[in-house]
Amino acid sequence: MTDAGQCKVNQSYRFKWNNHQNHLSDVVRQLLKEDCMVDVTLSAAGQRIHAHRIVLCACSILFQEVLSQVTEDCPTIILSDISPQDIKSIIEFMYHGEIRVPVENINSLLEAGRSLKINGLININGIGENVIVKNRKDSAEETATEVEKIGDNAESLENESPEASTTENCISNKKKKRRRETVKKDYNDDMLASAINDLKLGQTLIEAATKHNIPRSTLYMRAKALGIHLNASRNGYPAECMNAAINAVINGSSLQHASEIFRIPKTVLWRRIQKEGYQTLRPEMKRSYGLDTRQAAVKALERGENLTKVALQFKIPKTTLFREKARLVDQGKLPLSFWKKRKSENEELKKSRLEEAVAACKGGRMSQAAASMTYRIPKTTIWRRLQQEGKKVERSSNAKKKQRLPD
Repeated sequence: MTDAGQCKVNQSYRFKWNNHQNHLSDVVRQLLKEDCMVDVTLSAAGQRIHAHRIVLCACSILFQEVLSQVTEDCPTIILSDISPQDIKSIIEFMYHGEIRVPVENINSLLEAGRSLKINGLININGIGENVIVKNRKDSAEETATEVEKIGDNAESLENESPEASTTENCISNKKKKRRRETVKKDYNDDMLASAINDLKLGQTLIEAATKHNIPRSTLYMRAKALGIHLNASRNGYPAECMNAAINAVINGSSLQHASEIFRIPKTVLWRRIQKEGYQTLRPEMKRSYGLDTRQAAVKALERGENLTKVALQFKIPKTTLFREKARLVDQGKLPLSFWKKRKSENEELKKSRLEEAVAACKGGRMSQAAASMTYRIPKTTIWRRLQQEGKKVERSSNAKKKQRLPD
């Protein structure tokens, strides 16, 4: 009786979930599809791709190294040298374990995979000789045939004897090692340390990366992990084009029109005009309505009429009426319900984020673009606040100077 009882005590049962791996991967893929519980954003060329931190870390030692040092709940990683399409393909590869890519995109995808150290992409061997079409005149049919040959060779390799398989594996491993060494030998730890030091001394990311032959994305993520402030490199525009665009705006052309003609970003053109203190004729030319018309439109808003309807009726820009409506709400002439967007539940939180973003920019810790992504505040909003505060400081300084002057 005692022996039987002891046997039952020592007895254990093994429960196995037969489709556990499939179920787990299906759930993770479904979460990504529904954009649910994503906690990291990859930004490339202005596009934002969401993912799960745990998946990125499981599939890349580089992401694991970077994200392990990040304290933010939903960090954003900017990848400057990788196309959005390659990022999406890599995300699909990590979540599904496979990906179908057009032949012309294979080179860039593999380069991105090696740069980000994606498991399953950094050790691919034989693609360059068999699949990638070096001559653009090669037909798609030839490429497809070569891909099929790769598959046939892989099947025949599995059926070979262990000795032959071992020999082939040794040769293959040597080729892989040689190829990986070729990739890694482009730069070493000393070069990376020198590049990081140059960034600390104020060089731009492009300058440091080019000087030390290090991929910009690698250098960027290492700098971010170390908390180094990056100086933004700004595109230069020919002086003739810039002057011609400024003159066009001064003489009454719109910023949008001048931007399209001279191929200069509208914000760059606007900032240059503000910086130089030019006076433009555009506001006077645009204002085709009189003061009476504007007052009538304000009265209509005060009665609760729709802003778009009022703008069409009185032919006044919506942005102008938008400011008038804000003024009416602040004066208590319109209830808060008429200003849902401005008086939302998260207003205090948004104000707090804006203040933090502005403080980060003023302190030189972040660029306006970085602060916009970090604090989820539109870049134009941050820029306007900085402009307003700059003008306040300038007015205060001028007032103090006037007070010091003798009567």
